[in-house]
Amino acid sequence: MPRPQLQHSPIMVLWKTLVVPWLKVNTDGSVRGTNIAAACGGIFQDFSACFRGCFACNLGVVSVLHAEIMVIILAMELAHSFGWFHLWVESDSKLALSAFENSSIVPWDLRNRWSNCLALGLNIVSSHIFREGNGCLDKLAIMVIQLSIPCGGTLCLHFSGMIFYMTSWVFLVIV
Repeated sequence: MPRPQLQHSPIMVLWKTLVVPWLKVNTDGSVRGTNIAAACGGIFQDFSACFRGCFACNLGVVSVLHAEIMVIILAMELAHSFGWFHLWVESDSKLALSAFENSSIVPWDLRNRWSNCLALGLNIVSSHIFREGNGCLDKLAIMVIQLSIPCGGTLCLHFSGMIFYMTSWVFLVIV
């Protein structure tokens, strides 16, 4: 007897509108297989859905939770460094987002950095997005591994001027 075909219904993924001066950062951590390099990435958008910048980081071999929380940490640090103090963090990891209510789920090696981010004085709102809404971030994170950016290195792109900045482990482009 043939098996019935499963019907897949489309999932509507919508961008939720922000108000001035809020910025939204969509984040995603990506781990491919076991003992394979992980990466993460984020995309910043302003209240009118205009692109404000993106980043991706090669994390080496870490757990999925580590990658998902590390990308939120990087997003908070970057937002603070650009003076963006009203941040809406969106992730496809409900567990990582629950770290805002329960810091004990943060991996031990990230707890100090997580606590420092929470003390930056940012106004944070967090929400879950279905994995289907984070497709471009998955590609961004994988791009960092494919570009052979060293472990711990971060690729940042920000469009609001024409500045190029590079250190031994950070490549920042402000266009």
